[in-house]
Amino acid sequence: MNINLYKRIISAFFGIILFFIIVFLPSRVLDISLGILILIMLWEVYHAFGYGWKFATLGCVGSAIVVGALTLQNLDSLIGCLVIYTLFLVLFVLFSNGKIKFSDIAIMMFITIYIACFMFYVSRTRSLNNGLYYVFLTFICAWVNDSAAYFTGKALGKHKLAELISPKKTLEGAIGGLIGSAIGAVVLGLIAQLGFNKEVNYLALALIGII
Repeated sequence: MNINLYKRIISAFFGIILFFIIVFLPSRVLDISLGILILIMLWEVYHAFGYGWKFATLGCVGSAIVVGALTLQNLDSLIGCLVIYTLFLVLFVLFSNGKIKFSDIAIMMFITIYIACFMFYVSRTRSLNNGLYYVFLTFICAWVNDSAAYFTGKALGKHKLAELISPKKTLEGAIGGLIGSAIGAVVLGLIAQLGFNKEVNYLALALIGII
């Protein structure tokens, strides 16, 4: 078995187990678990970018404060936290002796929004009516898209999609991923309709899967 495929299968297995454990937790425990998971993800991404522990710690603390402001559902608090976070990032750049650049501030803010803020809304989404269904929909589309893109690309991939960003990504793989996620969304809708008597719009689900 291909070593990369083996790693994907192992990661998916433990990822799915962790997902089911977390998503069914009581809301307070879910929030704490997501907070820990967000910090781990942030730290790993900062490490991937080659940031030292001081700048990475500032990013984790700043992200935690921004997410905390989101929980207050107050725009002024959120803007204030973002401004303070940005000022501390600027000060860090000024006193880093050229080790950290101003472009790293943009990277840090993007990571905060892309990982910390987006993951925060997993908890918010689950609190909605039928929220658990929407959480499942989000993650199933992501997982199926990734898996379908990988296997389609392996089998049919010939045309490079974005070689400078990801050399192994192909146009065929991307199309396979979109089709796979659309099918995954429709299958989840079918389960919801047959198993839980939910009203389902399959066209909307397919479009969500593609998007």
